[in-house]
Amino acid sequence: MPRTLVVTNDFPPCQGGRRPRLSRVPRGERRQRRHPAGGQRLGRRLTAVAPILPRRHERKRTPCPPPHTPLDFDPDALRARYRAERDRRIRPDGNRQYRRTTGEFGHFDEDPHAEPGFTREPLTDHVDVVVVGGGFGGLLTGARLRQAGVRGIRIIEKGADFGGTWYWNRYPGIHCDIESYVYMPLLEELGYVPKWKYAPGEEIREHAQAIARHFDLYRDACFRTQATELRWDEDESAWAVTTDRGDRMTARHVVVATGCSASPNSPASKASRPSRATCSTPAAGTTTTPAATRTAA
Repeated sequence: MPRTLVVTNDFPPCQGGRRPRLSRVPRGERRQRRHPAGGQRLGRRLTAVAPILPRRHERKRTPCPPPHTPLDFDPDALRARYRAERDRRIRPDGNRQYRRTTGEFGHFDEDPHAEPGFTREPLTDHVDVVVVGGGFGGLLTGARLRQAGVRGIRIIEKGADFGGTWYWNRYPGIHCDIESYVYMPLLEELGYVPKWKYAPGEEIREHAQAIARHFDLYRDACFRTQATELRWDEDESAWAVTTDRGDRMTARHVVVATGCSASPNSPASKASRPSRATCSTPAAGTTTTPAATRTAA
């Protein structure tokens, strides 16, 4: 008959520092045991029976792998290769390799997706928070502030709508090279499932606008507007925000979410400089490959 381990749950608590031992008895058999401190015989009910593990010398031993598995490549050579590739891409002129989009290149900084002739009256009101930038950085800031109960939120965005880099870049075939379930924010809050694993730019831009609608960020937004100065007013304990539209608004808090580069880059080399003759502005509902690409929030 195989040995079994009896596990019970009705034994009285241990007294005198002694712990009752588990008994090895045949399956289904009851056994009477005298409690070491009580002096009375108690009925012991079997509640669980499990096979006892085999003895140590009966167990099959599995050989352990060696502590250090030899590599099939040279780590130092691999690091040197990556270092050489990195050094080839580091230029001593840094950002000087680009020229500002002014003068003859000023048309690259224009918004081809907005209707011309936009005007509005300057704003001089006070809000709780001003967010500079209408990309995902600004949208996430506005959404979390709205969830926290903040009502006076104003997003200042140079473009005519939300989206950041996905507003400006609409050339054919543009997709995000990060999985959409990771890259696109607030999917659970909006109940949205991306249609593509690597979402196209149009889907990402529409999702950015859906975030703004869901969290009511369009209400106080200032589009086609650039902040020109942020100055702390010690007397008013508020930020004075000035824009290129003549606004003189104030805010208790200011969040700058413009990304690493809020303007297009054009190569400084004469051989690779774009011209108006070699570039075209997309018409409404169409896209084209731009000569200068933005990277904004």
